[in-house]
Amino acid sequence: MEEFTYNEKEILKYIRDEALRVKDCFSQYSFQSMAFSGAFFILITTFQPQHPFVGISSLLVVILVLAVARIGTHKYGTANRNYGYQLYLERISRLKNTAHQNRKDLIRKVGWEEAMRAWRIVQATSFNNLYHAGFWNINYIKKDHANMEYRWFEPKTLLQKEASWHAGSYLGNMTVILHTIAFLALIPLIITCFQIYEKQYYITLGILVFLTIVTSAIIIFRILKTRARRKILEEGLLCIHSCSIMWHAVIVAYCRAMIALECDKDGNIDTYRNLSRYLSIFAIDLNKNIGNIHEWIEFDDHTYVKKYLL
Repeated sequence: MEEFTYNEKEILKYIRDEALRVKDCFSQYSFQSMAFSGAFFILITTFQPQHPFVGISSLLVVILVLAVARIGTHKYGTANRNYGYQLYLERISRLKNTAHQNRKDLIRKVGWEEAMRAWRIVQATSFNNLYHAGFWNINYIKKDHANMEYRWFEPKTLLQKEASWHAGSYLGNMTVILHTIAFLALIPLIITCFQIYEKQYYITLGILVFLTIVTSAIIIFRILKTRARRKILEEGLLCIHSCSIMWHAVIVAYCRAMIALECDKDGNIDTYRNLSRYLSIFAIDLNKNIGNIHEWIEFDDHTYVKKYLL
């Protein structure tokens, strides 16, 4: 196993600290939102009997806990990305194939922000290729890839039937609690509907019933989105195992882009113009070979660049 360079040690220290910070941040937000929700429910219970419309304020609780649950998947995505980078560095330190040896010096000079720039193109392209993405879409895997023979991005599928995969349950447990609070926050709204019904304010009642139905639909939709995202974080493309493989592909794509820019043996170039274009070209090509990602990574870089750009 090769020793990490000074640059790599500094990167590892930074990204591990960041990973711990973002996970602690989610824990802090979660407990604060639970405390706020509890206090808010007490206030609603106290004043709603005399003032029915106080129940509508429970929508603030719904918005808060759903936002915190979404923040949780974002924070854990950052942590997994960082831990995946460390796993990637540890793995390549043992590689001895010819392709890696030829690019080793260039790889080990890639800085963290350089790597992140490539990640935002290559990984994002791969994610959109494998999963349904977008605000109105739930991140389910696309049918074209659901039955892929070698799903390297789903570590559970790589195990023997008798073996188990456990990615941790903290995020799942916390999101279940937050989503439960969101459903509980519907109770004051429902009670308000009954109170308004008794007062025979039917137009207002219709508006409140509509609001309750819409809020329920939004909660269910957000739960489905968060659960799908969490599953990808635990056993899909965003888990630590898959991130490490993705990082390897990202850095290889970056090295190939640098070669296309005619870098010298020390990795220096005259201009970064066209770097993003080259990265996007290689990202699209990776999508075409997503089931053979290891072979794509191990392909000789100079031969690859000549094949696709000349």
